[in-house]
This record gives sequence, structure tokens and C-alpha cells, in this order.
Amino acid sequence: MDLERAIGGRVFAAAGALAVVIGLALLVKLAIDAGWWGAIPPALRCMSIAALGFAMLGAAEVLRKRINAFAAVGLNAAGLG
Repeated sequence: MDLERAIGGRVFAAAGALAVVIGLALLVKLAIDAGWWGAIPPALRCMSIAALGFAMLGAAEVLRKRINAFAAVGLNAAGLG
């Protein structure tokens, strides 16, 4: 694999992961402003956000096994974010 493809793939995967994390943060902000967030107990809030992160990490592992490691980079970064 050439250098251009490796750098370009990682940059776009990182940018995609950043977009997903920002989008989810904005969704949480919308839920707080609309009052939906207050109806959920604090423990359930933390568990749901952690479950989403673990689901992204699991999906990244499936992508890594089915396609390749470059396909899983974005989901892996978003799950850790």
C-alpha cells in the first residue's frame, strides 16, 4: 500500500470519527435542552453512553475481521471518544 493511500485513509477515518463524536455530543445537548435528559436516572445515562461506545468498538472489531483494519479505524476512534 502506498503512503498516499495510508495517510488519506487514516485522515478521513479520523475525521469521520470526530464527526460522529461531535454529532452524538450535540444530540445529548439537544436532549438536555429539551428536558428529555432529566427524565433518565443518572446511572442509566452513564450506562447508555458506555453501551454505545462498546457497541461501536464491537462493530469496529467486526469490520476489522470482515474487511480490513483500515475500515475499522473510524468506528474504533468514535467508540473510544
